[in-house]
Amino acid sequence: MLARLVLINLIVLAASFRMPAQGATPQVTHSTEATAVADTMRAMYVAAATDDLAKFRSLIAPGFYAFDNGKRYDGDALMQMVISAHAKGMKIVWNVTEPDAHIHGDYAWIAHTNVGSIQASAAAGLTPMTWLESACPERHNSSWKIVFFQSSRVPAPPPSDSR
Repeated sequence: MLARLVLINLIVLAASFRMPAQGATPQVTHSTEATAVADTMRAMYVAAATDDLAKFRSLIAPGFYAFDNGKRYDGDALMQMVISAHAKGMKIVWNVTEPDAHIHGDYAWIAHTNVGSIQASAAAGLTPMTWLESACPERHNSSWKIVFFQSSRVPAPPPSDSR
C-alpha cells in the first residue's frame, strides 16, 4: 500500500513539471519580456495620442475590450472616444510609469500608474491627472497584443486648508 502511494505521488509530481516541446522557442528573460509588455502599453498610448486607428488595431488581440471612465468599450469604440475628444480640442497626455509586469508563458498582466494631464481646450490650462491602470496582454507570434485594459482615475486631492 505504501509503495502504491509513493508511486502515485511520484507520478503526480512528474506530471507537474512541463518539459519544453522539442523545437520550442526558448523563453526570453523576464526583464526583457516585462519591458516588451510595458512598451506595448506605451505604443497603445502613442497610437491613441496620434489618432492612429490602424496602429491601435495592430496592438490589440481579437476580442479586446476595455473598462474606462465607468464604461465597457471594444477597441474601435475606445479609439473613437479619444478621436472625438481630440476633434473637440482636448489634449490628453499619457505616461506608463512604475510598470509592474508579470509574464506567465504566452500570457502576462501589467499594472502601472499613468501620470499625465488633460487640457479640455486650447483656451484651458493643463489639469494634471493620474490613473491606475492594468492590462492583460498575450503573446501572438513574437509580439504582445492587449486582450483587456482597465483604467481608473485617481481622485484629485482635496484643496489644502489654509487656516
